This record gives sequence, structure tokens and C-alpha cells, in this order.
Amino acid sequence: MGIDPIKEPIPIMPAQHYSMGGIDTNEKCETLIKGFYAAGECACVSVHGGNRLGGNSLLDTIVFGKLGAISIDEYLLSNKIEPNERLLINKQQEVEKKIQKMASPGGEKPFKILDELRKTMSQYVGIFRTKEELQTGLNKILELRERYKNITISSPKLFMNYELIGALELEYMFDIGHIITLGALLREESRGAHSRRDFPQRNDADWLKHTLAAYGSDGEPVIYYKDVMITKYQPMERKY
Repeated sequence: MGIDPIKEPIPIMPAQHYSMGGIDTNEKCETLIKGFYAAGECACVSVHGGNRLGGNSLLDTIVFGKLGAISIDEYLLSNKIEPNERLLINKQQEVEKKIQKMASPGGEKPFKILDELRKTMSQYVGIFRTKEELQTGLNKILELRERYKNITISSPKLFMNYELIGALELEYMFDIGHIITLGALLREESRGAHSRRDFPQRNDADWLKHTLAAYGSDGEPVIYYKDVMITKYQPMERKY
């Protein structure tokens, strides 16, 4: 890096290592789609509140991993499942067609778009946020998503093709980035790791609820909300 740590500080920066939230599930790891289960860091059973504390991911992985396995076993024993191979074949053909299109020459390299997406999320959708920053970030995400439609990869080969893997993953990064930014833009308060400079206070009267997202009829994300289930412990202001 060209830095002498004896004479000058070593630069550091935050990095994303955990996604707060995920696929909406119940205590049995069931989702809104019958027969589809989620557990671990891809799921959100809502046991951590607005910000997960360090070390608590064991609850997601070990506890709900076991509960999910039990639920799946019970579901399979009580339901006669006939696999629909036609659906899998159709999906395979859809992905193969997408890969062949990516291999067409003349487009933009996906790593350039990925780099811009990273910088956009870091600059405009960081820990401290404002309406103007979030709107700028959202506009940039939509612009990058349009550019993604014309990307080019070097080879359509499947084996050990990390450029292809990265290109396919990038499409879903746009979905997640879009949802995170839109949800943060609409939530006009500060809570957990979501800190709005223009709305610095927590607002339980209007925003004590979960933010959820689903695809609308036009393929764009639609934000909706779900009440927070409060049992033994009432929500309190964090003062430490």
C-alpha cells in the first residue's frame, strides 16, 4: 500500500459482514411460500430487534437451523410432494439464454458496474443518511441496473468461470440495494443501525414496524409493513 505504519496511520474503513433482515419467516422457519423455508443469515425471524449484537448469530444458525430441519421433515412427512421437473427445465433454459446474451461482444464489463454500485452504496446509503443522499443513491442504482442489461463477459463456459458467477450475482445485488435504499428513504426516523440525520429520533408512534418488500406486478419492489410482536419486554431507548 506504500504506507509506513511507523510514520503514518494505516487507513481503515467499515465493511459489510452481516445483513440485518432477510427472508421473512416464522418461528418454524416457514415463509409465505408453502414448502419454502429459510434459516440463518438469509432469514429474518425477528429475534434481534433493530440491530443484532455481536455473537448473537449463533441463535440464527444453530437454533433456527435445527428448528428449520424439524419443520421441513414434518412437512415432507405430511405432504405428498411431486416434483415439477418442467419448472426446473424452464428455469435452466432461461438462465442458459441469459448467459449466452452476456457472452455477446461489445458490452460493458460487469466488474466496472459492480465497483460503481459498491461506491454508491458506501457514499449514499451508509450508516448516516439523509433524504437527499438516499434519493441520489436510488437514482444511481436504477441507472446502473439499466447499464447491467448490456454487460459482456469473456466466456460463457460454466466451469470455474468466476467472471460469470460475479455477473449473475450482480443482478441480485441490484435487487437488495434497491430494497435497502428505498426502505431507508421511506423510514423517516432513526432506529438501530438506520440513522437519519434529518430524522435523528426514534418514532415508535409511526415506525414501530417491520419493513418488508415484494415484487410488484411490474417487477419493481413494493414496500409494505408488518407490526412488531411485543411480548415480555417493551421497547426502550438505547442509552449506552
